[in-house]
This record gives sequence, C-alpha cells and structure tokens, in this order.
Amino acid sequence: MCARLYLVAFVATTNAGSSYPPAAVVQQPDWVIPLAGLLSGISQVLAEQPLDTLKTRLQSTQFGETMTPLELARATARLEGAGAFMRGVMPRLLTYPLVKLSLFTLYEHLHARTGSTIMAGACAGILNTAIACPVDLIKSVLQVARSPGAALTASELLRAQGWRALYRGIVPLMVRDGVGYAILYSVYNQGKRADSLQALPGWVLGGLAGASFYAATLPVDRVKVMMQTQPAGMPQSLRGAVTTLQLQGVRSFYRGAAPTLVRTFLGQAVALSTYDLVVSRGSQLAIRGR
Repeated sequence: MCARLYLVAFVATTNAGSSYPPAAVVQQPDWVIPLAGLLSGISQVLAEQPLDTLKTRLQSTQFGETMTPLELARATARLEGAGAFMRGVMPRLLTYPLVKLSLFTLYEHLHARTGSTIMAGACAGILNTAIACPVDLIKSVLQVARSPGAALTASELLRAQGWRALYRGIVPLMVRDGVGYAILYSVYNQGKRADSLQALPGWVLGGLAGASFYAATLPVDRVKVMMQTQPAGMPQSLRGAVTTLQLQGVRSFYRGAAPTLVRTFLGQAVALSTYDLVVSRGSQLAIRGR
C-alpha cells in the first residue's frame, strides 16, 4: 500500500513542477529539484557516515548496553580498524541520493498543493519510506557487521527471508520520518524567515533543523534500529523491540543520543545548504535564460 501511494504521489509530483521558489517568481528548469536532491544526499552521506555507524551500533543490541559512545568508538577502532566506521558507505552513496531526490521532490510538490510546511513534510516523509526503508535496513545491517564479509547482502536477505525483510522496521520509520520531516522543514523554513535568526548562517539553521528532527524522534528511531539489526533468533517484531526497551527503562530509548544529534547536525547542515545552493543557482540560470 505504501509503495502504491508513493508511486501515485511521485508521478503527480514529477508532472507538476517545483514550488521553491514560487512559480510566480521564477519557473525553474525541471532538473533543478532532482539534481539538488541528489547532491544533497551525496553530501549528507559523506558528512555523517562515521558518526552514523557509531549511532547505529549504540542503538543496536549487538554491542551491549553499557559502553559509552567514546568506549564503543575506541573498541571499534582497536578491534576492527578505522575503516569500520565507513562500513556500508558505498551502497549508501549509490542509493541514499535517490532517497533524498524523492523526498525533496515530494515535499516541493506537496507544499505547492497544500501550502502547509508541516503537512507537506509529514506526507513526504511517510510516502518516501517506500524507497527509504530498504536502503535504511541494508545500511544498518552493514554497519553492525563485525567484518565486511559478515554482512548480509540485499540478495541474501531476499533469499533467506523474502522481500518483506527489506521492509522490517517500516512502521517506526514511517512514524519517525512523518513527525521528523514535519519538524525539520518547519524549523528550517521558519528559521530563514524569522528576523531574530536571519543573522545565522544557513548551515547553522540546517544543523538545528536536523537536530530537532531527532530530538523529537529518538525513542522511535531506537525501536527501528533494534528491529532492523536484531540477530537471527531474537525478536524482530515491533512488539518485541518495545518490550525489550520497556524492561531496560526509559533511558534506553535515548541510547546513542549524543552522537545521533551531532551526526544529524553535521549531515543536515551540509545537506540543506547544498540543496539551497543548487536551487538558487538553478533559479539564476532560469532568470538569465528569459
């Protein structure tokens, strides 16, 4: 159902043009938003990958519940080498830009239709999980593998557990991205308009928007990671993950909070700045071409 809704929305989106900047001001070339999304995704992956790996390992149950972020980082570097922090980066570089392309394209279209940043962000985030969930799951499985050869590939996952395995954790992902992107776009767009914040560089606003995303969604993100990275034989259902966390206390929902917030500040600072830069240059080209 999610995939069907996504396809309907995305086809309508690609036929409707962009809303940023408003069409009344300048009609951008059709390639601007997709290109901005692609470059945004590439820049985000490169900016946040090491911290993203640390964040995923902290939230998974495979590395214990007692090590601090610094202790886990030291243990990973000592036992697996520094390259472990970049594990999964190539598959993510090949796929995540497409996720961002889809997300921004959906958002721009929905914002033009609804006029609501919150509604557009929430709907874009939820619909985008149709393609984001498989990418996120494979990335998480690779990041918790203790050696490159130990990671299940997408084909092995499909062969062992069927196509549904690629959508494990989609319910908490839909909740996280629906709430998170409604907040992220609202904070970023309102921040650019607020007189008191206009003195801040765009990358700072982007970082704050990213941090606000996870500040509101860390508990559900922990549930998602647990569902996606549990080893065989452990509970991989939503109920099983929530029950495990309830037994460990409320604080366990916020495990990995520090590296998560730093990681998303860096990632969104770069990603949103890149997106705005490409859109701005595209608008300038459109104006010159008149």
